[in-house]
Amino acid sequence: MRVLWVNEAADFIGGCEQYISNTAGLLRAYNVQSSLLYDCRHPFSTEFVKPFDQAFPMAAIQAQVAAIQPDLVYIHHLDNLGTIEAIVESGIPTVRFFHDTRLFCPREHRYTAIRHRTCHKPMGMRCYFPCLGFINRMDAFPGIRLRLVRTLRAAGKVNKRLDALVVASCYMAALMIQHGFPPDRVHVIPLYALPPQDGARIAREPDLFLFVGHLVRSKGVDTLLRAMALTRRPTKLVIAGQGRQEAMFLALCNELGLHERVIFLGRLSHEALSDWYRRAACVVLPVRQPESFALVGPEAMSYGTPVIATDIGGVSTWLEHGHTGLTVPPNNPQALAQAMDCIVETNGLRDKMGENARTKYHELFRPEKHVHELLACFHAILERRAR
Repeated sequence: MRVLWVNEAADFIGGCEQYISNTAGLLRAYNVQSSLLYDCRHPFSTEFVKPFDQAFPMAAIQAQVAAIQPDLVYIHHLDNLGTIEAIVESGIPTVRFFHDTRLFCPREHRYTAIRHRTCHKPMGMRCYFPCLGFINRMDAFPGIRLRLVRTLRAAGKVNKRLDALVVASCYMAALMIQHGFPPDRVHVIPLYALPPQDGARIAREPDLFLFVGHLVRSKGVDTLLRAMALTRRPTKLVIAGQGRQEAMFLALCNELGLHERVIFLGRLSHEALSDWYRRAACVVLPVRQPESFALVGPEAMSYGTPVIATDIGGVSTWLEHGHTGLTVPPNNPQALAQAMDCIVETNGLRDKMGENARTKYHELFRPEKHVHELLACFHAILERRAR
């Protein structure tokens, strides 16, 4: 099978791009030839494109598709509707993986701009008022941009022409159906975490918590810091990541008197992060943005590390309350602090949930399972087109 991947960036700038490079490499073992089209205005690295048989910047899309002659096109992050339409009109079966909720929320994150409350409603007039979510911040002058509901609906109309839509969770499938996508074209294929590599034996620290992610408000780092100030015991927290609101969280950390209990490590390599997964008693995901999947969870589970996470979005795909971790409501430092205390104070709970987490990872979130389901989806689409 020949698959043409399409993504704006050809570099490891986020989880989407990590998935693309890893999965293209995994598919080689199944006799899949992978080509890549990328936007040269976005980041590029030679390491990223190594798993591909060939990679080209996007130019004349239909001519490039005709020259590459793929059996199937696999789209990821791509905002240019003209490019999507050109791919559809090429006549090649086309699949798109929706990695996030940007198409279904003017402010992209699906939590309100004013009170930072998680949103569960479809797009509509409420996106203008009271949410004000259509007003987005940008770095360039004039500092703001407007993302209108009608613009997103137009983009949705183009994407509904694709042969199939792949998502990583039932939450994302329900969100797409809520916004008018045909249910029979939406395929739920959970993501995977690469298995841990052999590493040094590191003892668990029973009072150490770990956060992994971007340092932005949507990830709920402020909720986590406020929960740290409420825990009954002086637990420790390691924060691995970077982001535009890091200074705000550092200031909050000092304001709460947590500077001796919280360490900001910045962005870590995969090897360094592996050591922290092994060392932490628990990983904490206090997001207020409904994650499409939250891959950090299965990554932690692969190390036998339980997770505390907010019970929104795609988290329920992998987190079973009381079995592989604990769930809490979003924006609730008190509930989060109680869950953290429970991990520290309940004898045997951390180890039991950690073993359950490791078992569930091996059953559901290994790379081979995802690749088998993805290939089954691809073959079904090609067979349907051939009829």
